[in-house]
This record gives sequence, structure tokens and C-alpha cells, in this order.
Amino acid sequence: KGNIIDIFDLTGFVRTAPRFSASIALNFPELDVLQTLEQLNIDVSNLTSTFGIHNAGISGSIGFCMKSFEDMQVSVMFDDLHASVLGNQLELTQPAYIRADLNSKSVTLNQLELKYRDSVLKLSGNANADGDISFDLNGEIDAAIARSFVDSVNNASGLLGVSVSARGNMFNNNTF
Repeated sequence: KGNIIDIFDLTGFVRTAPRFSASIALNFPELDVLQTLEQLNIDVSNLTSTFGIHNAGISGSIGFCMKSFEDMQVSVMFDDLHASVLGNQLELTQPAYIRADLNSKSVTLNQLELKYRDSVLKLSGNANADGDISFDLNGEIDAAIARSFVDSVNNASGLLGVSVSARGNMFNNNTF
């Protein structure tokens, strides 16, 4: 148990009987993303100025669980995410969970749902080390957001429906 560079709280255990298992969790409650990136000497000034990001915070944990050498998993749980982007709040609407199975060499994202103004986007899917992917992005985007990215859009209102799926193999050029 302890604290790592004033960012993560560390907890863990190792059990040897009746069967070996180990678990480690790095918790990051109310992490100031911009300040942390600055402490790590990662320059995000272009990103923050382009999107007008003034604050960004996240809470969650990173876990490692090993029940045997054949059963090892890494998980990331985002309990909260919030940022001021282009003058509006970007928020996580529900906890998001990412799991990596080290033995099957696969990653699964169980629905990341973000809200921005009246927009809600949902991302879910999975991928593996063989290059197989299956991802879905669905939701609605506030049409006024388009003004920030497309110069020819002056007056836009309402919601734009979004539905994008990516399936196939990243190593096969003909699958997307």
C-alpha cells in the first residue's frame, strides 16, 4: 500500500495458498489531467489551445489480476471524466471499463459514453493482437459543434446522428 508520484494510490496483495493469486490496483481519484501531463513534461499546449481546454479531470483505477500464469488480466475503470472543451463540459455519463486479457492478447471496451452539450456518443468494441477489430461508435452530435471544425459551416443547429462501425483485420488492407 502506498502512493506513487502523488498521482496514484497503490494497493495490492499476493496469496500463495490454497492457490496462487496476485492483485494490484493503482487508483487515481480526481486526477488533474493537464497538471499531471505537465509534471510528466508532456506538452499538450497545441491541443488545449485548439479545443479551448481549460480543465480536465479523471477518476478511476488501473488493476492487474493474476490467478495463474494462464489467467492474467489488466483492467482500467474510469469512474468520472470531465473537461471544459470549447466553453462546454465534456462528461462521462457512466463508468467505463476497459479489460485486457494478456493470455488471449485481446482488449475489450465496454461502452465509453460521453456527453457534450446535447450530444451523447457511445463507443464500444474489442481488438486482439492478430489485428482483428470490432468497434461501434453511435450517438448524436450537436450540429453547432461542426462550426468549430468546418469553416464553411456558419449556422447549424439540431443534432446529427452518428453511426460508425469498424470490423475486420488491421493487417489486411481489404477489410475496412
